[in-house]
Amino acid sequence: RFAQNDVANALDAGVVRAFTIAGTYVIPFVLVMSAFVWAYRQYQLHGMKKLADNVGTGADLCELDWEDFENLTAAGFAANGFQVQRTAAGADGGIDLYMARDGHRFAVQCKHYKSASIGVEKLRAFYGDMMHAGAEAGYFVTSGDFTSEARTFVEGKSLFLYNGAALLELLARGRDIASPGGKLILDRAE
Repeated sequence: RFAQNDVANALDAGVVRAFTIAGTYVIPFVLVMSAFVWAYRQYQLHGMKKLADNVGTGADLCELDWEDFENLTAAGFAANGFQVQRTAAGADGGIDLYMARDGHRFAVQCKHYKSASIGVEKLRAFYGDMMHAGAEAGYFVTSGDFTSEARTFVEGKSLFLYNGAALLELLARGRDIASPGGKLILDRAE
């Protein structure tokens, strides 16, 4: 009987010690790290908004790398009232952004081409990806332009083409209207 009480007391003391250590070191560490993550995300969001405000010409679009182009596109749609979620990082050729507004789900593909035009093959592949993902409509955004075959392909489909000029208009409209409800989610969906 004496040994059982000693074991129970030792376990109780161990549990109390574990909670004391957690309360003293682990919980403050988690809170401090959460604050750093929050601050970094605010910094990222501010940078994307600043990038969107400073891009004014097609030449500016061409100077961006692919990731900044994707972030700029996301910021432009968010400024126009869409909830925007970026997908996994990387030049994967698939859907780059998921968006929602008024209960509708959209897919976006971003292609940062400095001079090339997007052909029908890329649109066919994206349209298949969009349908597979269950999106109601899709936006294909490029810093370049689209071939006439690509423009013909989208007729009658819920697929919208944004070339560099259309993206600049989207950004300008977002600056002018500051649409409520838009949100850019910095976490990337898996």
